[in-house]
Amino acid sequence: MRRAVVLGGASLLLGAPGAARADADLDVDLSALGRASSRPEECGGTARAHASRWDRARTPGLMAYCDALSRGYAALRSSPEAAKAQAVLAEHALGGRAAPLVLMARAAVRLGKDADALETFARALRLSPKSLDAPGALHDYAVAQVRTGKFAEAAASYRILVPRAELLGDTRDEVAVLVEAGVLVMSAGKDALPEAVGYLTEARRRSPPLLRPAVLAALALALDRSGREAEAAAAATEAGGTAWLDADGKRAASGAPDALALPPGEREAMLGMVLLGTDRDRALALFKESLALGAEWSSPFLERTRKHLDAASHGRA
Repeated sequence: MRRAVVLGGASLLLGAPGAARADADLDVDLSALGRASSRPEECGGTARAHASRWDRARTPGLMAYCDALSRGYAALRSSPEAAKAQAVLAEHALGGRAAPLVLMARAAVRLGKDADALETFARALRLSPKSLDAPGALHDYAVAQVRTGKFAEAAASYRILVPRAELLGDTRDEVAVLVEAGVLVMSAGKDALPEAVGYLTEARRRSPPLLRPAVLAALALALDRSGREAEAAAAATEAGGTAWLDADGKRAASGAPDALALPPGEREAMLGMVLLGTDRDRALALFKESLALGAEWSSPFLERTRKHLDAASHGRA
């Protein structure tokens, strides 16, 4: 069965290849993207077992370069410092290429050095505009943009990334992208709410049990800001608690790379929405924190947060 995802006001069809030309074009694009990986083009046909003597002679250092990148990407999640070291080795083996810079930048994101990561990503893009074609690289780029307050730029990155999210190869990563995109685009204001609800509704459809509370909390926030209060309350109730979001908040505070990348104050607003009907004291504290953090970047929903703050105060009284 085919399904539609709303992207920036447009409807994108996902599913089995169809007869329509537009659908066929989309299927071709996704197939091409599916072949995109962290392995750079110059290493695609020159793996250690297959490289000819001519390949080695024509490009001295190529084998060491590709081997270092392979080791670096293998270590990226578990040891970003080791990944960074391998990126340096790759750059020394074959300079002037974008791939080592992308690996360095992705390691920097995992080390919490987001500003450094963006500078390095920019260097890679100057060398090759296609250097962020791999969905994982684009996600790390978008995360660094969010964490450095570049929300408009990050939203543009997520709009490119969302149709490719399935290519990340992990349902949790895919759903995390949809949640981050949904919450982020709300930073543009009320006109962006239909797009946000579209992302989050799709995330709800795809989400595994572990991520479901975060998905529903984000959806409740978007629905509430859209004036769909009854639906927001139902989603908040269905979230069934805040344990996962609490843990995610602790990971974010510690700089853990696997925490959801959200604008300041939005995680607190999501938690407040879930707790508004069950723990008004804690909801009150969360909405206060959300209001203070949102004011730092001029969130367009400060007035809505104030209304929830008043509601929580009156409820407690």
